[in-house]
Amino acid sequence: MHVFLIDEISDGFVYLDPQESVHAFKVLRLAKGDSAVAIDGIGTLYHCHVFDANVRKGVLRIVSQEFFDRGVPSITIALAPTKSSDRFEWFVEKACELGVDRITPVICDRSERRKLNLERSNKLIASACKQSVNPWFPILSEPQPFKDFIKSVKPGYIAHCQDQPKTPISRINASNRNEYTMMIGPEGDFSVSELELALSANWEPISLGRNRLRTETAALFSLMAMTLKFSS
Repeated sequence: MHVFLIDEISDGFVYLDPQESVHAFKVLRLAKGDSAVAIDGIGTLYHCHVFDANVRKGVLRIVSQEFFDRGVPSITIALAPTKSSDRFEWFVEKACELGVDRITPVICDRSERRKLNLERSNKLIASACKQSVNPWFPILSEPQPFKDFIKSVKPGYIAHCQDQPKTPISRINASNRNEYTMMIGPEGDFSVSELELALSANWEPISLGRNRLRTETAALFSLMAMTLKFSS
């Protein structure tokens, strides 16, 4: 199945940008009449036939379309940006394949990276969703300071390494909310004051197991654990 990203859509036709057109007609060598699939990032998958194999602006004729509900509950992963941008981008790619709804970078007291190339990450999101045939692009939020983020969203779950009572993620009740937010700290963990602020705002502390995990590993583990709860 050849999957492409939609640049424009009008009157029963899908138009591809130059990059997608070159890939379709020069690399894959699709020709008029060949089958293809296009996604718009907001839930619709279009089954198409090639109408015009133009490498500057290819055109696909829509044969049928399917709309996929985003699904309830939604899952947000809020994580401190990793020191290595490659590790953050690795998480973004895998999270898209698993169907995350929102990714929010949170700047913490011990964050070693405070700026991100969101344009690059959004391109990675589009590519990962195309590869996995995920018709919904997750929302990548602007980085937010920890204190601002805590105040701006409903209380969720915070994974930390401090020696305090925590609920194992396997025991989270996954049937009483429409949305779940999992927050993962930097490599040095949340500061004491950050954890106190989160607990005072009714965030529930959770454990991801005995092993100490890297930020991106913990974030992906949290997403997988919650996804499994909702798919069972």
